[in-house]
Amino acid sequence: MCQDDNDASTEDQIEEDDVSISKELDRNFTEKELEDNVRKLNKNKSPRVDNIVYEYIIESKPVLLPLLCKLFNVILCTGFLPELWMKSIIVPLFKKGPVNDNGNYRGRRLKMSSNKTESLHFYHYLCHKIGSEKQVKARRLTFIAEDTSSYVQVSSGSRSEGLNLKGSDIDLIPGYLNKIHGPCLSDANDIYDIANCLKCDKWISQAVPWINRPRSSWLSPEIISKITKSGVLFVPIGFKGSKHEDLEWRISFSVAEKILILSYNHTQLLCYALLKIVLKEIIEVDEGLKGLLCSYYIKTLMFWIFDDSSPTIWKPDNMIRCFKACLQRLLYCVEYSTLLHYFIPDFNFFEVRVRTELKKKEKMINLLTNLYHQGIELFSASKTLDDFTRFSTATNTQWTLNYRIIRDVLDISNSSPFTFPVISSSTPTLLNRLLYNCKSDVSNIFLHYLSTEKQYFFTQFTLTQDKSSNEKKYLKYKYDISHLLIGVHSDAVAGWLKLASFFYVHERYLIAQDLINYVLSKIKDKKCENQFKSSVNLMSKVILTLKQESAYDIIEKEKLTTALKALSIRSLRFECKSQFIPKELHPDVETSCVYFLPFTYAHFLRFLCCYHLHDIMSCKDAMKPLLETFHELLSSPESFPAIFVHSSMFVGIAGQMIGETYLANECFKFAKQYDNRNLTSVSKRWVN
Repeated sequence: MCQDDNDASTEDQIEEDDVSISKELDRNFTEKELEDNVRKLNKNKSPRVDNIVYEYIIESKPVLLPLLCKLFNVILCTGFLPELWMKSIIVPLFKKGPVNDNGNYRGRRLKMSSNKTESLHFYHYLCHKIGSEKQVKARRLTFIAEDTSSYVQVSSGSRSEGLNLKGSDIDLIPGYLNKIHGPCLSDANDIYDIANCLKCDKWISQAVPWINRPRSSWLSPEIISKITKSGVLFVPIGFKGSKHEDLEWRISFSVAEKILILSYNHTQLLCYALLKIVLKEIIEVDEGLKGLLCSYYIKTLMFWIFDDSSPTIWKPDNMIRCFKACLQRLLYCVEYSTLLHYFIPDFNFFEVRVRTELKKKEKMINLLTNLYHQGIELFSASKTLDDFTRFSTATNTQWTLNYRIIRDVLDISNSSPFTFPVISSSTPTLLNRLLYNCKSDVSNIFLHYLSTEKQYFFTQFTLTQDKSSNEKKYLKYKYDISHLLIGVHSDAVAGWLKLASFFYVHERYLIAQDLINYVLSKIKDKKCENQFKSSVNLMSKVILTLKQESAYDIIEKEKLTTALKALSIRSLRFECKSQFIPKELHPDVETSCVYFLPFTYAHFLRFLCCYHLHDIMSCKDAMKPLLETFHELLSSPESFPAIFVHSSMFVGIAGQMIGETYLANECFKFAKQYDNRNLTSVSKRWVN
């Protein structure tokens, strides 16, 4: 064969190969081909300029692959690539030689990512401002204790979810009626939104498809089961604008939504909080956008985001990127007027509100686009997070963290409008189980709160006087003591005073005196006394005494529950017809419960013990602090009416008992003037 023939044969082979390669390159992409390549993606790689992480593509294969396949085939046919795909950031990497010589550097393409260090710094800042994981858990457990300790309360809303943002409220179902606030009724201080409702224990048929809906692994089968068992609520609120609005009821998934939020990890919760701050402090500042979005839409949006994403991406060193992804999803929903109800997706929240408000919609899209490009810098315009650039992690000492947890628990306790105790035979079993199962320090706050704030006086209801035999009397005596001892964990003094009252009623005056002296040693600090006297509202159940000399050491060194006990003082509560209140005060509990401040009650109880021990000198000594309080408040009794009334009444009763009739009558006279609602027995005691 000649050379020309060989050359021709080679050229034909090359041409054939070129045709074969061209056919291969011109062949359309297939989903199978894309799927094989997606499997090779590394989840741990940072995103490029488009800020799309590989995990999004890997976890969203069923939805994305058909769309990507069409997109790639369009690019193949047209030859046009998206401009963003052709961009990259090149950084110079030094090789060797003089550092001033540009030739000694080589370029390397930088993958675009939110700096992990910056994300961690921002995460720690948010823990400081919004709440650490431990702090959030303590808030939630305190609300669980509130709900457990009430017949009438199911809490929801931002604060019960563990957030304590400016403007955060608490939704209670049902509750007291004060004033109208949107579809709810609000308490006088605008802290609580209250809605009456009917509970349905069954999961409604319209939401059944939600149970088996395809989703990421953020919800375990146990959580899904717990949600379906919680049922739904029916609230008497009709669809706005409907001709049957007055007759319609709304289906509420409040309990299910709370379970979902309690399943968030801390990064997810902080992203949720950030979107709420964006809404309240940036978007709604513009009057033209007010009312277009609401907190419930943010909550719904977050549920959908977590359904569609892998739980592994929600971590502290990815905080900034996670937040931007949430903001981008909100922008998408507004742009396409689509936000479906999470449990009943046939209903689109934005169908009417966003789709019909075209000018507002366009303005909202522009604002959200601008906020997205600003990143976390947008929070410099917010009131809550405007100081994030000046934050130092050194401010989060153990003392600070413990103090904040204690403060939050006491604040929630003080603000609760409900004071009804749980009166149940299962309470001892519940407390027993908690004692053995509350392993963590924060979990013990729940036990502390439940066992002391609500439970330590339940024996007054569960057992009645039984005079049939000495044995039964003795058993009841031991039973009452064992349960009153639970109450000594309530705070620094109130539980001990309740126990002292019990021994006084049983004529064990010396034991009662020892307990009273122990209590008075706890509150002898004059600063502490002034704080007692400055409590305008006697019904406030907690007074925090951080000015005590050892307060800072206690918070820093002791366990949270120890500090919570040592640094709080609660008003002493006696139930209606209480068996543990001195007989001298029986008229005050004939028809209702009564509250006393520990300081004044301790001195009065000490007087009673001394009187029955026939120690007149000690009686007069015990009266001195009561008289001092009486005279201090006499100049302006209207400032502290509840404290003035009780102090006057105690001095009056003591005066009657030792024969100082004039003093007693004057005290009852003054007290009666300020007992406008007849909450005490002074009107019966005063002789005109």
